[in-house]
Amino acid sequence: MTLNRTRFTEVLTSQEEERVHVDYNTGASADQWYLDKYYGANPGFYKSYAWGLNDACPDWFPFFSKLEREGLTPGPGRLNYQGPVMAGGSRVARFRSHVPVNTYAESSVSPTSGGYGFPHLNRGLHIGADRILIRTATLH
Repeated sequence: MTLNRTRFTEVLTSQEEERVHVDYNTGASADQWYLDKYYGANPGFYKSYAWGLNDACPDWFPFFSKLEREGLTPGPGRLNYQGPVMAGGSRVARFRSHVPVNTYAESSVSPTSGGYGFPHLNRGLHIGADRILIRTATLH
């Protein structure tokens, strides 16, 4: 995978994609992220992997505005969707096939993670840089 080049659908094989869960959060003034999560189980050393798009990169707003103009956002207007990628519908599928990944993370090895080792991100875990904290830190 090459950040800012590889698209969401190019990260895994089609068989592996069936096990992907997504966590998409489009906030107004809050951070935005679109993450695919995959539990590697035994072949993945019981790690969880996450990759996707977040708004911490430079030029985020022009980039996201372009996605909206081209109809590539994963839903009409704002979208918050968490669940199996296969249940995400055609807009999620189109978004994933066109948009490049700019964020990657993996969990530590954990045989007790019980599946998807990354919890829902609204519960205190932020994968990637936090735009709000970065903006706040640069103002002081």
